[in-house]
Formats: sequence, C-alpha cells, structure tokens
Amino acid sequence: MKRKIITFVIIIVCFLLECTLFDKLSFALIKPNLLIIVTSSFGFIRGKKSGMFVGFLCGLLTDLFWGEVLGFYMLIYTLIGYINGFFRRLFYDDDIKLPIGLIGASELVYGLVTYFCLYMLQGDFDFAGYLFDIIMPELVYTILVTLLLYQIILKINKKLEAEEKIKYGISEVVQSRTSVAIIVFCVMSAILVQRLFYLQIVRGEDYAEDYELQIQKTKETEGTRGNIYDRNGNLLAYNELAYSVTFEYSGDYKNDELNKIVSTVIQMVESNGDSVINDFGIILDSNDNYVYVAETDTERLRFIADVYGLRTIDELKDNQRNVSAEDLINYLCTDETYGYGIDQEDMSKAEVLKMVNIRYAISLNSYQQWLSTTIAEDVSQETVADVMEHLDSLQGINIEEESLRRYTDSYCFANIIGYTGQISQEEYDSLSEEEQEDYALTDTVGKSGLEQVMDSYLKGQKGSETLYVNSVGRVIDRVKSKEEKAGNDLYLTIDANLQKAAYNIIEQELAGILLAKIQNTLDFDRTQVEDGSDVIIPIGDVYHAFIDNEIIDMTHFGAEDAQAAEKEVYAAFSARKEQVLQEIQSVLSDPNASAYQDAGREQQAYQSYIVNTILNQNSGILMGDAIDTNDETYKAWREEETINIYTYLQKLDRHLPFKGLCFFGRRVFRFQRDLSGDHILCY
Repeated sequence: MKRKIITFVIIIVCFLLECTLFDKLSFALIKPNLLIIVTSSFGFIRGKKSGMFVGFLCGLLTDLFWGEVLGFYMLIYTLIGYINGFFRRLFYDDDIKLPIGLIGASELVYGLVTYFCLYMLQGDFDFAGYLFDIIMPELVYTILVTLLLYQIILKINKKLEAEEKIKYGISEVVQSRTSVAIIVFCVMSAILVQRLFYLQIVRGEDYAEDYELQIQKTKETEGTRGNIYDRNGNLLAYNELAYSVTFEYSGDYKNDELNKIVSTVIQMVESNGDSVINDFGIILDSNDNYVYVAETDTERLRFIADVYGLRTIDELKDNQRNVSAEDLINYLCTDETYGYGIDQEDMSKAEVLKMVNIRYAISLNSYQQWLSTTIAEDVSQETVADVMEHLDSLQGINIEEESLRRYTDSYCFANIIGYTGQISQEEYDSLSEEEQEDYALTDTVGKSGLEQVMDSYLKGQKGSETLYVNSVGRVIDRVKSKEEKAGNDLYLTIDANLQKAAYNIIEQELAGILLAKIQNTLDFDRTQVEDGSDVIIPIGDVYHAFIDNEIIDMTHFGAEDAQAAEKEVYAAFSARKEQVLQEIQSVLSDPNASAYQDAGREQQAYQSYIVNTILNQNSGILMGDAIDTNDETYKAWREEETINIYTYLQKLDRHLPFKGLCFFGRRVFRFQRDLSGDHILCY
C-alpha cells in the first residue's frame, strides 16, 4: 500500500514540476518529459505490471489536461511501461548506461508516435523540422534531467523494498480495497489542486504559446429583409447587393503595422471616390476643431465612458467627464497602454480623425476577433478590384458582400415607409425577453415608418455560421450550419403613381406660395400685421434657411475657385464677423455695458449663445446644478434682464467655489481657483 501511495505521489510531483517549474525553465519552448522518465524507470526496475500501471496513470493525466482525445496518451505511456518491463532481468542498481539508454529510446519513440498520429495524419509532412526542432532537443533535455531524477527514484525503490520485507503479511483483499479508495481520492484531489494551481498561478500565457486551443463560436448572419410594393406591384423598397471593405484579425499587429494597413486602405477607398465609415462620436466643425456629435450631456458622457472602457458613466472621474474632444483624440492617439500610436504631426486633423474612427471600430472587436469590422460600405467595383489586387500586402483586409436597403422615389414615400438602421441599446432594452432572443445589438431594424411597425414581418430569419477560433480568438475554420431565410414581402394599399403626383402638385403649390410671398427685405416683424394674408417672407429668412440646412456651402465662399458673387459675400461676411467679435469682446470686458434688455436683438442672441450653449451645454464650464436660481443676480439676468453679461459672469465667478471664467481676446477660458484665491488657467 505504501509503495502505491508513494508511486502515485512521485507521478503527481513530476507532473506538477513539468507543468510549472520546468515550464519556466524551458528553452525555446522545449522542456523535459518527466513522466516518460518515471514510466520507463518503474518499468525496468519493477517489471511489466508496474510499468503499465505507472504508464496508465501518467497517460491519464496527460490526456485530461493536454490531450484532444481521451486514451491516446494512456495507450502510448502504457505500452512504453510494458516494453521497459522486459529489461528487468538486465537491470542492475549500479549500471547507469541501461537506464539512460532505455529512457532515451522511450522518449524517441514517444516523439515519433506523437508526430505520426497528431501531425502527419493531418497533413503536416515537415518531419525533419519536427525531428530536429522538437524531438531531439526534448530528448537531450530529458536525458540530462534523468541523471538526477533516476537516482531519486532508485533510492526510493531501495528503501521501499527493504520495508516491504517486514510488512509483507498484510491481507491482499484489504490492501486492494484500501488502495483503490486512496488512489481514487488522491486522483480526484490531485486533479482539482493541479487545475486550480494551473488556472490561478500559471494562467495560460505559456500554454497559449505552446498549444493551440480550438474554441467553437457561433456567428449569426442576418436574413434579407422582404421587399415593399404598392397596390399595383410597383417596387418601393428593396435590397441591393453591395460590397464592403472589412478587417478581421489574422495575426498579431503592432500599432505601426496596423496603422500602415488602415492608411493604405483609406487611400485606396478615397482614390476611387468612395468613403470610409464615419460613425465615431467626434467630428470636425467648420473651424476645423474637434467637437462631440452628442446633443445631450448624457450621450456625450456615455460615449466618453465607452472610449475609456467603463461600463457606466458613474465610473468616470472628474477629469474624464470634462475632457474635451481634442484631448480625447490625443488620448486615443498617444496613450501608452490603449493608444493607437498615430503621429498627429504628419497628418491633418481630418486624416487623424479617419484613422481614429477605424482603429476605434477595430478595437471594439479586439476580444471577439472572429467578428469582422467594416471599414467602408457600398464601395465601387474599382475599389473592390484595387483592394483584391493588394490583399497579399494587406493582412486582415477582405471584401465581403452585404445587402443594402434601397428605396424607389424615397422623397415621396419617406414619411410612410421610413428607414432602417442598426438597433440602439435603448431599442433593444425596450424589447421583451422573448423578443430579445430574436435580436442582437448588431442587427439592422426598422427605425421609423412601416419599416419599424412591420419589422417582425419584414425581417428575415437568421442563419448561423460555426467558427473555430484559437485561444486568442482568431478564426481557424468556418462551417456553415444554418442558411438564413429572406423576410416576407409587404404589399400596401397606396398607389405609388398617385402618391408621386400628389407630392409634386403640393410641392408646386408651396413653391408658388413662397415665390409670391418672398420680398427683398432683410427682416419682418409678424406682430405688426393682423391678417395672415399680409404676412411676407423676408429674403433674410430665405438665406438663413439655405445656410442652416446646408443648401449653400459657406465654406466654399473663401475657396480659391469661388465665384465673384461668393467672394463679395465672403468679404462682407468677414468684415461683419470682425466687427461682431470686437463688439462681443467689448461687452464681455465692460462692467458698464448695456443691460441685456437694452441690447439689440442680435447682441441678445450672441450673449445667450455664449452663456447657454458655449459655457453650459458644450463645455460644462458653467455648472448648472451649482447655480443658485433664487439668487438676485441670477433673476436679474434670467428673468428681469436688467444686468449685463459681465456682471452676471463675475457674480458666478465669486460664488462658484472652484470654477470660474476669464476672457482673453476671442476665446473663453476656464480656470480653477486654489484655496489661496489665485486663478490657475486650465483651458
């Protein structure tokens, strides 16, 4: 009994040493096979039965933790122990040559059998590389360790043989039952302890380098949405095959390598008249400054939390909450841990934004590397040909087919049919638990109109694709397991031709009314007329509508190829802009300036924009929650309008404990006041 327990302990100790200590002492990922030493030693020292028993246990441990098929290593180790048992008659304690020779031969046989069964049968015929890079180095390392480990096993065996002569009289039945119970208990305990030790301490870093772990993943594919027809069968909404440029992880990328690939793809796409994705939460305004897309403070904070990898906005620190769009871009470009390594000095802001846009989209799938990231959608055939021609130098880039939703005469039916888009988190959360099983956060759904109301009818049934990925998430193999199905077609009761005719007639009538009412005057006070038929449309409102709806491109007024009329307007606008800026600067620095109610309508608009939009909504410099709305100064500004903007902001500066404002030139700065009362400029 004692011999069996000690034998089992030797096996467990050698197994743990091989997994831990010698894992760290490996040379070029080569480590000694301690279990082969133990199996062979017990074979020629104790005979065939002991060799088979030890080999079975060693093989079982190897199969449980490293094997792909249970029983493969058990068979190899058992046969090695059995064969070594034939040499028991030739074994002498003082002879070291026979043990080294048998252990070396066992290791060589183990390596050859492993290669032929696990590699050659799967198509890997690089025998020479496997022999000289793995088998022979492991053989040498194993023999060197044998010189020490074999002596330990030999001494333990001698001591046990001496004790067994004294304790031989124990009943075989009792001994057998106790041994089975102890072995079962020890095996289960050892497996649990070793597994916990391996997962908690050793982790999987070295394991990931030495072995390829296949993990099965299921990727859903959306079915094509059904078409929409009018009552006469005229097509109103349909799907069109298009091509997208995508990226999928296919190796380990450094920032410089990935940036080069992304930059090359951007140049290819744009050189053919296509554009890359632009769904990042930051854009460039007309003054070439980075600004947030979010319209509300909650949306802005949610975006910032996503960038910093936080689950909720409550986890944001104060400096993260108040980070500007430009500082966030700098963080993504330069941060040592999470940055993309983008050199902003050699690129324009527009180019930097495109790079950040794509790198951020790629990073969202960094832990799901079997999912592809779309870089450009609905690209031309020229772009497809250009990318396909250079695929060998663009690692991870591919061309994928996709289905795009198209609408016939959409300007006439947009209010009825609506449109589609990717489902939002809010829309997904509003679904019932049963409905959520049919949707994913990457699905395309109806966002408005009939597309939204009839979404469950129009959307197709999802298909699935089984992916086999390795331990870092890269796709090894793909298997199509379920084909997607197209959605149902929808027929409406409306007549498309009648709808278009009605739309065109109404449009013509509205155009006639506008043309009759437009007059060449800059402004018009509608409160001065009593009859609605006397209301006119001043030309100033018309120009404002053109500019506000971006029908007129004001950025082109100052371009080199601008026409004479554009240049004339731009010159007048620039002169007026300088004048307004001087007036605003004067008001902001003059304590005796006119009260808000006495300022002109134009000045009132500027001052309200500064306080409400710039200082409060956009920058958060004015903390609305900290302002006392019952304060006399606040009421004088907000309700009575009897003070000027200078007095109002100075009052806030004195009462807000740590934040204030100062004005210099044409910029508004934020500063913090330390405990001594000094102002420290910070933005």
